Amino acid sequence: MSELDLSALTMRIQTLKSSSSIPTIVMAESCILPGQRLKMHKMSDQFAALLCRLKATEQAGGAIDSHTIAIMVLSDERRPLQLGIQASVASVQQLESGTWEAGLLARRIIRFIGAVEETDYERGDQIPEGHDDPDVTDRWLIARIHPIDLKDLDDNEVELNGDTARVLEFLSRELVPLIECWHDLVRKSDNVRFAKSAEELEAHLQELGSLPDVHDYSSRALWVGRLLNPGPMRVAQEIRSHLLQAETALERLYVAQGALVDSIARLKGAEDGNPIFV
Repeated sequence: MSELDLSALTMRIQTLKSSSSIPTIVMAESCILPGQRLKMHKMSDQFAALLCRLKATEQAGGAIDSHTIAIMVLSDERRPLQLGIQASVASVQQLESGTWEAGLLARRIIRFIGAVEETDYERGDQIPEGHDDPDVTDRWLIARIHPIDLKDLDDNEVELNGDTARVLEFLSRELVPLIECWHDLVRKSDNVRFAKSAEELEAHLQELGSLPDVHDYSSRALWVGRLLNPGPMRVAQEIRSHLLQAETALERLYVAQGALVDSIARLKGAEDGNPIFV
């Protein structure tokens, strides 16, 4: 066995040791990113009971893998992405009508271990026909996951190709004037009308926090995804699943840059009276 093969085997063993198996739901072509929340409705009693158990485990101080749920995202071709989201249960309650509703809080990016295609994600009762989100949730999967350190992914990419570092830094810096332009446009009185309220818009911008460091390339791209999607304004295309589908930091930055440019063009067009279609 060569040193390269041995290194790959060692890394594989370490990944498996640090992985765990947790309940998993499927979302089609859209998702939430770390820091964002997802509202769920029309859940079965069985799934609601699962969420209640997870919430109780978190309140008892259980480890993160003991009280979280994974979100597997499907591509446009309805194939599962290797990267997904690990989320905790922010709330779960039964309404007077007897139906259940819950809220999930995305915690971090994860990778599904092994051949994801072999999982049972295509079951008809997992995503009812006509539904592209988990609003009607009856069953769930059990999938093995491994947490992802985005900074490590970025550093490995730079290490493999030193020339990429200059391009990554250039694209990362170029996001700043685009973000500033976007902020200026959405705060204009003519464009604030696309938000539910000016106060909700400002709360959304404040909740995002500071833009990650210029060298945290993937984190910057995901920050842009949180800025644009969903937000209180429908002025940008949905890019969150595309950010997860991207295999490199370079691709993620291109996705973020393209989405900002597109949204800016839509906002400028709205100033001239053109409708915004997203």
